[in-house]
Amino acid sequence: YLVTAFEQRVTEDQRSSVVTAVALLSTSEERRRARRESERQVRGRAVELLLAGDARTASVLLAAAGGGRLRIPQRLSVLRARASAARVDGALAQIESTVLAGVVAADPGEVVIIARPPVIDTLAEDLAARGLRVGVGEVVPVSEASRSDRGAALAGDLASAERPVVRWAEGVRRGVLEILDAERLTAFADSWLAPIEKESDLIETLRSFLAHHGSQLQVADDLGIHRNTVRKRLDRIESLIGSSLADPQTRTDGWIALQARAR
Repeated sequence: YLVTAFEQRVTEDQRSSVVTAVALLSTSEERRRARRESERQVRGRAVELLLAGDARTASVLLAAAGGGRLRIPQRLSVLRARASAARVDGALAQIESTVLAGVVAADPGEVVIIARPPVIDTLAEDLAARGLRVGVGEVVPVSEASRSDRGAALAGDLASAERPVVRWAEGVRRGVLEILDAERLTAFADSWLAPIEKESDLIETLRSFLAHHGSQLQVADDLGIHRNTVRKRLDRIESLIGSSLADPQTRTDGWIALQARAR
């Protein structure tokens, strides 16, 4: 904005000066915008190359775009933040003045950031405060940037208004239930347990059996029933689900279903 004030009536010369100033400022602003868009395109291409495994060419492009300021760290993390196009565009200026690495708006509703972990952690919270939903990938060597990016994208899918920042590495450490889509997980549990859930003793027996790694003796002690009863219940479970509990896949699926139901 340009604001002018005059103590007396504006003369034609003064009016002409203001008009000229506006024209010059507009020209300067258009040049600045064109330069900014050009730099964004270069950085965007550099990020694409980096995620494709061509860190060398990406470094050359970033050096050209930033006059030598931009550097790809040897250990990095990828962040993906999503929101409306307006929110993303509003966040870009702040990001570009902070991150000495590749930054690109992958599309009108998403920002991709590649930087050192401390920078990524700070930006994740800042972007969440601006209303974006953020997924953060693992910290990896530069040669494995695509793995961090994949984790960031998957973590971003799990972000919500209640949990705006999701870190893939934390989810992996906490177990598979942390990184599965809640709606699909619930549907899986409902379908898997449906054949046996009408008989409460079967659900109870299955949970104990899996918790005790298949020991029927421990299940009998846990539930206070005879071993023969345990065996009969297990046979009943296998007949209803159509699969053997000796199969590791069956045990894994059953445990995930039970844990999901407990949530």
